[in-house]
Amino acid sequence: MLNNKDIDWEGNCIFEDGNVVGFKVDKASNHRYMQPIPKNEYIVNSAKEAKKTLDAVMQPATFDQIGIEIKKLSLHCGKANKNAEETKYMFMDYCKDLEGYPIKLIAEACEKYRKLSEGNEFMPNSGKLIALMAEKWHKMKFLKTRIDKILGTYVEPAKKQNRVLSFDEALAQLA
Repeated sequence: MLNNKDIDWEGNCIFEDGNVVGFKVDKASNHRYMQPIPKNEYIVNSAKEAKKTLDAVMQPATFDQIGIEIKKLSLHCGKANKNAEETKYMFMDYCKDLEGYPIKLIAEACEKYRKLSEGNEFMPNSGKLIALMAEKWHKMKFLKTRIDKILGTYVEPAKKQNRVLSFDEALAQLA
């Protein structure tokens, strides 16, 4: 159901008595057979359970968890000769770059990288690991959005606004 293209997930349809009578924005995906987001008791209860599971899976990894996965990966990959302080800062950067991701995805990305048939002789940068997690991470966020829409808890992210800054404001943002 969460992938059903006939449900008005974007809130673009104008419904009267459960039927589409118009659209707020013209889009190629619009059609008259679209349905409102389901809100019956069974669907809402199922969404509540799914949200609990998804929230647990999406829990951000701790620095210790990230450190363990990166350390395990480093045992398999060559690395340039670095002193203890340089290694510490490298691990801190990995932790900072990966801090919002769940440990399950980080561990899977490290495993995928380790199992590559070539190009994995050296430690990957955090961007490579993020790229290996991207598909599953976006799917999780997609499912979370749909579940939140069913539960009525979805909040549209604030859109960035372009505005002219004074010279002083621009300098302040750089500081």
